[in-house]
Amino acid sequence: MKRGAQWIKRHLRIGLVAGVLGIFIFCGVAGAANVVTATLKITPSPTVKPGDVLKFQATIFHNPAFDEAPGTMMRVWVTRHDFSWVSDKLDIQYPGMGSVTVNFTKGFTIPSNAKGGQVFDFYLVYGIWYPISDKASVKVRLLLKKDIIKQQKGEYYRKTPPAQ
Repeated sequence: MKRGAQWIKRHLRIGLVAGVLGIFIFCGVAGAANVVTATLKITPSPTVKPGDVLKFQATIFHNPAFDEAPGTMMRVWVTRHDFSWVSDKLDIQYPGMGSVTVNFTKGFTIPSNAKGGQVFDFYLVYGIWYPISDKASVKVRLLLKKDIIKQQKGEYYRKTPPAQ
């Protein structure tokens, strides 16, 4: 009896996974090709330090290969590549000509324990999770001790010598 129950349990799991995957493919989620119809800008970029707060700006432009018709309302947001963080969600009207630029108010804070060289990837998405921008990335740069001292003295970001 135990063998039969184990066989049913194992095949039930396989069937459920295959069914869910089939639904995604049928709906076009898993097999859909990404159509780039937006650019995502991150500030500051391309290098950041732990504790920095990233701000996002997206420019959505018309792309004839995109599925949505001009004038269609669509909800867009920024997410990390693994969907572990999402920004605020904004409703926009897909442009027929030209472009629409949106600024997201919710920023992403680089964790204080981020390692030097660690990369954080973000996408602009809409709908369930359709990426509509290329990947935008930032890389963590740890400050050296001399950089920290300069920053504390106010010299780190100064481009001109201090006024006398």
